[in-house]
Amino acid sequence: MTTSCREYGERKGALVECSGDEVPQVVRLARDPGARDGYRVVSREEAPDGAGNAQWVEDHFSLFGEPGPADRAPSTELEADARRHFGLPADAPVRDC
Repeated sequence: MTTSCREYGERKGALVECSGDEVPQVVRLARDPGARDGYRVVSREEAPDGAGNAQWVEDHFSLFGEPGPADRAPSTELEADARRHFGLPADAPVRDC
């Protein structure tokens, strides 16, 4: 899976995106009827920053399963949640920090 992390703020009625990253991770789940969605996380691994990142991704994903730019999810839901958090209108523009 690839996780998306974004940092948002509010400035002059606009939502500002100050930083963010897409991080490939290997997450192992176990069925758990008591968990909210029926599963619990057993382990989570992510690539190191910098040197070793590309090799870790290559070692943990197959050629067809390796995450790439086309696999990135749009951040529309994150932006909508951030607008609600800051009390901004649903159509408030998103600007760079």
